[in-house]
Amino acid sequence: MGGPEGLWSGNQSQFPDIGGWGNHEYGNRVGIFRILAVLDKYGITPTLALDKAVADHYPTLVKEGQRRGAEFSAHGLSRRRIIHIGMSEGEEHDYIRASIAAVERATGTRPIGRSGPDFQETLNTPNLLAAEGIRYVCDWGNDDQPYRMTPKNRRALCAWRQRLSRRQLHSPARPADDQRSQPAVARMVRRDLCRWCCHRAYNGAASAPVDHGPALAHPASRRGLGHICAHQGVWKATGREIIDWFMAPSA
Repeated sequence: MGGPEGLWSGNQSQFPDIGGWGNHEYGNRVGIFRILAVLDKYGITPTLALDKAVADHYPTLVKEGQRRGAEFSAHGLSRRRIIHIGMSEGEEHDYIRASIAAVERATGTRPIGRSGPDFQETLNTPNLLAAEGIRYVCDWGNDDQPYRMTPKNRRALCAWRQRLSRRQLHSPARPADDQRSQPAVARMVRRDLCRWCCHRAYNGAASAPVDHGPALAHPASRRGLGHICAHQGVWKATGREIIDWFMAPSA
C-alpha cells in the first residue's frame, strides 16, 4: 500500500498532477478493497507492504488489514521517496528506521519483512535492515526460493522476490504472443503461480512465495487464483510463516 505525496507534478512543478495523484488515491480508496475481497474469498491472509505515508495517514486501511490478521511489512517512506545511491549510510539508516517505526506505531507490531519502493537498495541496505531486526527482504529476483544473505552483523536475513506483479500484466513490452487479453492474463497467473506453488507442493517441496498483490485486481487474475486454490495442499502462507519455515533447523 502506498501513499501519494502532494499534488505537484515532478515534470512540471508549476502544475498540479491531478492524474498522478488520482491514480495513487484510487488504490487506497477502491483498489485495495477489491484485492482484499479476492483474498477473503479464497481464505488468504495477506502480507501487506505498508509505507510511512499510509501508516501515518490511512488508519482505516491499517484496520482493514488487522481485521484480517494481516502481516505488515515495511515499505519505505512513500512511493516517491525511495532509497538511492546518493544517500549516505547514515541517511539510509535514518530512512529505514523511520519506515520501520511508522509500521510499528500504526500496527502495534514491529515488522520483520521489507519490500522497497521500486525494489531499490544500495550496498548498505541488507546490513542496515538486518541491524534493525528485519528477517526477510522482497527486492531480489535472482532465485525461485528464499535464500540466506550474509549481512555484516551475521544476523539472519533472507531474500526473495514476488514472481507475478502488475508490471508483468500491464507492461507495454509484453511479447506479441502473450497479449493482455483476459485469457492471456489468466494463463499468466496459472502459469506463474502454479509453477511456484502447486507444482512444488505436489513435488514435495515447500511452495515459493509469490505476490498476491495489485495484479489480482484483474478479473482473469482472480480466476487464475481460484484455479490454484482449488488444488489440495496449496500453502497460503504469510511472509513470516515462510521465513519461520525456511529458518527452522529441519528446513
